[in-house]
Formats: sequence, structure tokens, C-alpha cells
Amino acid sequence: MAAAGLAALASGCSDASRFAGDPFADPFAGSTKVASRGVDRAPTGAILPPAEKSAASTPVESRPLPAPSASAAAPRPVAQAPAPAGSLGPARWSAEGGTPIVVSQGETAAVLATRYGVPADALLRTNGFTTAAQIKPGARVVIPVYRA
Repeated sequence: MAAAGLAALASGCSDASRFAGDPFADPFAGSTKVASRGVDRAPTGAILPPAEKSAASTPVESRPLPAPSASAAAPRPVAQAPAPAGSLGPARWSAEGGTPIVVSQGETAAVLATRYGVPADALLRTNGFTTAAQIKPGARVVIPVYRA
């Protein structure tokens, strides 16, 4: 079995002479095919020094920018739209368009607020609760949405 493996390895490398000598030498130096093609040694071009400044190019100048106009300097005030119905103060958390859920066993106001990404006080106010203890399992609450 070992002899068959050795024979298979040796048959794959019938010409081991290419591994002898300089490892960086041209492996195709002795080939007649490549030598018959020849190599074109003619130069392909030269890098010329940059030409004198042409008349079309202009020098780069540095100048300060002009002062902004009066209309661009001061922003115009934007009228505040009235708060939509159902919004609560400046935070604008609204039960309108919110997600209704039923509180499960073990859920508290803090758990719901964390799970749905809303402030606990906004959750309580939009549902008409005054304390977190009022949220009990089986209660229907609406997860509020933020109205910008």
C-alpha cells in the first residue's frame, strides 16, 4: 500500500529538475516555445516633465467670503401648530393610535414601559392611572405613541 502511494507521488512529478538550483530563476528560460516568441523591448512611452503654464489655467486665489445677507442671517420664526387632541403637554405622548394590550400576570408599569420603550409616567397618564399600583393583571391599557 505504501509503495503504491509513493509511486503515485513520484509519477506526478516526472521532472524534478525544475526544483534544483536557484528558486528565483526564470522557470521558462529553457523552454523553446517562449524563446521562439521573443520579447518586444521597444519603449512604450516616456514621462515628460510638466509643460509650462498654459494660458487657460488661472492661479488659485484666496479671498474672504462676503457677509451674509440680512434675510439669510436671521432665521424666520416658525408658527407653532396647536397640540393634537389627546396629547399630553410638551412630551406629546398620545393614546390615539397606540397599541391596546391586556396586562399579563407579573407585568408592572415599569416592565411595560421598558418593553415598549415609553416613559412609565406617559403610560400611566395616557391610560388615566395615577399610580403604578393601579396596573393589575387583566387590565386593558394602551401603549402610547409619541406625536412630534
